[in-house]
Amino acid sequence: MPKTRRFLAVLLAALLAAFPVFTPRAAAAAPAPLDGVGMSVADFATVDLQGAAVDASVLGNAAVTVFNIWATWCYPCLMELPDFQTLHEYYEATPEADVQVFGILYYTEPSEIPEAVQLVAEAGYTFDQLIMCDSFYAVAQTMFPDSEGLGVPQTFIVDRGGTVRAQCYGRFWDYQELYGYVDGYYQQISAEEPPAPLPGDVNGDGSVTITDAVTVLRAAMGILGGELPGADFDGDGSVTITDAVLVLRAAMGV
Repeated sequence: MPKTRRFLAVLLAALLAAFPVFTPRAAAAAPAPLDGVGMSVADFATVDLQGAAVDASVLGNAAVTVFNIWATWCYPCLMELPDFQTLHEYYEATPEADVQVFGILYYTEPSEIPEAVQLVAEAGYTFDQLIMCDSFYAVAQTMFPDSEGLGVPQTFIVDRGGTVRAQCYGRFWDYQELYGYVDGYYQQISAEEPPAPLPGDVNGDGSVTITDAVTVLRAAMGILGGELPGADFDGDGSVTITDAVLVLRAAMGV
């Protein structure tokens, strides 16, 4: 074979090795998402590291829920866990910022669960730790749809309705980066939520008046049925004459 042709053959072989040829896949019913944003975890049910049942009802406790997927054998995961603890402590001490934090343990061997229990206890992490379940796995796998396992760490931002609003793969390098990421989505999501009803403003006109007090009194006496936002002025779980008196005092500026 002439030298020129031999050179071209070698070059072609090298190119094919570096850039493999992909054959088209058969048409699917729906393409897999490039990531899990827009997917729902509103049906998740799992247990925590102590075996207590936890389900999607916890999402109603905050405007934003942060889920961090980690593994005992994942060094980047272990490096960022202290920052998630700091994030949890910040939001726990700042209830007006409506955010909660959970860890999700991804494991490949059952023996990793007691390892995680020990690790969490020794490190003093106080944010709740859940065990991986199908709902979370389905979202996490979208980052690597052709892989048999998951890439970790991953972090989800989930709204109160269970919709995944953000997803990222890889560790946060410091607390400031993590806080900025979470706070940015919190500001966006919390702005979408309707404002909480003003206590005592049962007719929803933006102010507390004697008319509201009369309405609360009628509800306390059983004359009115149904829910009245803001009628339970003292927050004891029921609408009573005491609530009516408190609303009247608020209306009078007392």
